[in-house]
Amino acid sequence: MYINDKVLGVVHNLTESPYIFDSEITKFDDRFEIVYNSKSLSVTPEVTNSNEVKVYQSGGLTYIISEDKLINEIEVLDVSGRFIRSEKSINKNKVQLVLQSGVYFVKLKLNNNDPKAVKVLVK
Repeated sequence: MYINDKVLGVVHNLTESPYIFDSEITKFDDRFEIVYNSKSLSVTPEVTNSNEVKVYQSGGLTYIISEDKLINEIEVLDVSGRFIRSEKSINKNKVQLVLQSGVYFVKLKLNNNDPKAVKVLVK
């Protein structure tokens, strides 16, 4: 079972540890999403349109993986160009996303400032 913090762009496995975050006292109507995963996280190839960046889906999660360079930033847009989310200062080779069914474009900035765009189809 995972919790998706839509504000911070974090997906956390609740079976490994509790999710802890700092915040001011306020009401959150749609900040969090619980994602249940009944399958093991075997990763299978899904959609990619870049040689340096791979996209995998498993158990309702989408993984963006850069094999050679670190991912510094991502920006997710839906097929109509509407902003979905962004994340900065990632500095990892793998980013985990929770996306509903649809077509998305993920803009990446790698650690060499090389911009990439990946088309993602979530079934």
